[in-house]
Amino acid sequence: MLTRTDLESDRLRKLFCQANPGVRVLTDAELESSLQALLQTHPQGEDVWLFGYGSLIWNPIIHFAERHVARLHGYHRRFCLWSHVNRGSLHKPGLVLGLDAGGCCRGVVFRIRAEQAQSELRLLWRREMVLGSYAGGCCRGVVFRIRAEQAQSELRLLWRREMVLGSYRPRWLKVSTGERDLNAIAFTVNRNHANYAGRLPLETVLRTMAGTRGYLGTSAEYLHETVRGLLAHGVRDEYLMDLRKRMLALHPDLAHSR
Repeated sequence: MLTRTDLESDRLRKLFCQANPGVRVLTDAELESSLQALLQTHPQGEDVWLFGYGSLIWNPIIHFAERHVARLHGYHRRFCLWSHVNRGSLHKPGLVLGLDAGGCCRGVVFRIRAEQAQSELRLLWRREMVLGSYAGGCCRGVVFRIRAEQAQSELRLLWRREMVLGSYRPRWLKVSTGERDLNAIAFTVNRNHANYAGRLPLETVLRTMAGTRGYLGTSAEYLHETVRGLLAHGVRDEYLMDLRKRMLALHPDLAHSR
C-alpha cells in the first residue's frame, strides 16, 4: 500500500522513471506551478476541500480535519486510465479509476486546514500528477476539509500523490454533502493524455484486472479496496460492484489476492 513516506521521498516518480526511462515526467517546477495556479483562485487563509473517488477514499495519506460523503454532478467514476507502475508495467499496463465527463459520482470530501494545504497538496501532486493524465455525469465521493493552517503542507503531499504523470487535471468543482455545497479540488482525467483509455469494453477491463500487477499491487485489489471503502461510507457504486462480481465469477482466486 502507498505510504506517506513514499510521497515524501518522491518514490513514485523515481520508480516510474526507472521503469519508463523514455517517458517525460513533470518536473518539480511544473508540479509547483500547477499547484500554485490552482491555489491562486482560492481565498487565502481558508481551509481547502478535496474530493476523493478512488484510492483517496480508503488510503488518503494526507492530514485532514474532517471528511463527509459528497456528490459531484457532471462527472462519473470509471476505469479509464492505464497504469504503468502502480497497478501494471510498461508492457502490461493495469487500470485505475478516473473522473470522466458526464453523469454523477458519490465520493468523500476531505477538509485540509489552511496552514497545511501547501505541504499536503504537494504530496498529493506527487501522487497523481506525474504525467498529467487528469483533466479538468454525477459522482458521489467523500469531501475532506483541510484546515487553513495545514493547507499548504497537506496539499503538497496531495500533489505528489496525484500529479506525477499529469494524467489528471486538478480543478475546483462544486460538490454537495446534502447539507451544504462546497468548492473542492477534484482530479478529472486528461482525455488528451496517452494514458487515457476511454470507455473500454467490459471484457478488456476484466482481462486487464486479472492479468496485471504493479508496485502497489493489482487492479483487482484496487477495485476491491475502492468498493470496500465506499461501502464503509454507505455508498454503493453499482458500476464497481457489478465489475467486482463479474471479475470474481471469472477469477474467484482474486478474492484473496494481495
